[in-house]
Amino acid sequence: MQIVFQDPSSSFDPRMTIGESIAQPLRVHRLFGEHGSDEVRELMRLVELDSYHFGRYPHELSGGQRQRAGIARALALRPDLLVLDEPVSSLDTSIQADVINLLADLQERLRVAYLFIAHDLSVVHHLADHVAVMYLGRIVEKGSRAEVFDRAAHPYTQALISSAPVPDPDLERDRERIVLVGDVPSPINPPSGCRFRTRCWKAQQICADSIPELVDRGQGHPVACHFAEVIST
Repeated sequence: MQIVFQDPSSSFDPRMTIGESIAQPLRVHRLFGEHGSDEVRELMRLVELDSYHFGRYPHELSGGQRQRAGIARALALRPDLLVLDEPVSSLDTSIQADVINLLADLQERLRVAYLFIAHDLSVVHHLADHVAVMYLGRIVEKGSRAEVFDRAAHPYTQALISSAPVPDPDLERDRERIVLVGDVPSPINPPSGCRFRTRCWKAQQICADSIPELVDRGQGHPVACHFAEVIST
């Protein structure tokens, strides 16, 4: 398992060149042999970085190039699982698309599994095969991409999906939104029972008394809500 960090600027040692940083996992695990430099350059080519970036320092690269280098470093040990902690959130929108497409291509070519953490639902919809929605540290709904996006049954998931913009202006104008009220409770001292109940329009006494189990209540996928119901979002 390896990880790609959210901020490509702070995830590199500014005193090391990009080539040295990508080679570091190989050196730590004593896998940097006589052809180590060639292997690093191959990793750079894999993430579409030019060979002249090998001797550059992190500050000499753009944000997108640094994140590509971070991906190359994470792939150096050929992991089975790559954890991606909001890897495009700090990048410009135009660069985000390039990195997302690169990740999709790498997953197909290398057959590596991703655990992709994101707040951007469009990115999740584009990359994920299976989706888990979390609120205050607990999974409230999970399923395949189609199950979660097309048959959302938890009120929090429904609110998230309704807040995401739709590229069709006619649909966007006529779509009904779910607006959540109230502040997000402290994760240190969460509400009793269902953690979402203080912002949920369906909340009743049972929601305060009992933690809803993450089970299938007839929606076809697990939902942690006493009153789970599929609605059009």
